[in-house]
Amino acid sequence: VPRLVPATAEGILPRSDNWRLDATAPGTIDGLGVVEAAAHGELGPHEVLVGVRAAGLNFRDVLITLGLYPGDAALGTEGAGVVLAT
Repeated sequence: VPRLVPATAEGILPRSDNWRLDATAPGTIDGLGVVEAAAHGELGPHEVLVGVRAAGLNFRDVLITLGLYPGDAALGTEGAGVVLAT
């Protein structure tokens, strides 16, 4: 019988501050994984650096993960955070 248990971040998140959720094995929700993200470059005009404090996945992200969304789309269009640099 499946049971709910408290989650811990230990061993799940990379030690780096630059990471992202990605479809590491497309075609299944189990294929979602945390990967290190490339360091950001210099900001261009009209760009800001945001320190993400919360993010969500929506149905579009599920379709991307399952390989059912057209084109080369990236996960994550919902988030909230603090502007760190302009």
